[in-house]
Amino acid sequence: AVVSTQSTGTTDDVLAIDAGYDQDKIPGKKHTVEWTPAEESEVRTLFEKWLDKAQAVDICDMIAQDMTTSTDKQRMDVKKKILELNLVGAENADILKKKPKSKVDWLPDERSALRSLYEEFQYEKDPVALIQEKLDTKSRQKIIKELESMLGVRKADLNPERCIWTRDEDEELRILYEHKAETHSGEALLEVIQNKLSKSRTVEEIKEALVRLKLRRDESSSEHFWTKSDLAVVERHQGLLSKKEMVLQIRQDIPDVDYSSIIQQLIRMDVITTVEGAEILIQCSD
Repeated sequence: AVVSTQSTGTTDDVLAIDAGYDQDKIPGKKHTVEWTPAEESEVRTLFEKWLDKAQAVDICDMIAQDMTTSTDKQRMDVKKKILELNLVGAENADILKKKPKSKVDWLPDERSALRSLYEEFQYEKDPVALIQEKLDTKSRQKIIKELESMLGVRKADLNPERCIWTRDEDEELRILYEHKAETHSGEALLEVIQNKLSKSRTVEEIKEALVRLKLRRDESSSEHFWTKSDLAVVERHQGLLSKKEMVLQIRQDIPDVDYSSIIQQLIRMDVITTVEGAEILIQCSD
């Protein structure tokens, strides 16, 4: 339901009323943004989506982060468009008030929930949308960013238009790869897998799936690729030492990987928490 009534002043009047507690507006600076009909329609839809949570979240920020029809709209652009569309009036414009940002974006329980929800929904067409229904105070952008950081999930693997594999197909691919990689490599390995898969897949689709499963290096990424032997080193040192000593020992055994990459991998494997990782990184850097 739309909150609004007709505004008694212009959009700029309402923005001026808000200027006392919103630093988005820069006096004397004109900022012109073009909007398409599709973008305006999406603002209306997202406004309805976030309206019930407007007291708990920054509704303008959430809409800006959730927009899929545009990537260049900022918080103030969204706020101005909401007022232009008369979704709120001057008397209730306080729901657009800028909220102070939390120092902690993700609590431990939320990260744990995110990990479980991704495992549940990763094979759906739009896993982020389904996760967002459960974590309903998190924007799409924040969920994607945390999945990238915490689990190493690529944006491409969250795109609803991607080539989707089922859980069973992934398992079949993993088994084939591990078995055939013992006797084949490179393009020959890919061709053998292609011929053995129960469902027809192109070589490029197989390559992408292997990258997603962390079985093949992502050529577009500069991140350290964790080989099977690297992961065996991590497994060997788990639980035997303090967490700081574990990181130091892994670095000693895999000298071409830095502390930050080791810590990130341990977080993705759920061996340490993000907070523990930050503390260990500081200690190892001293």
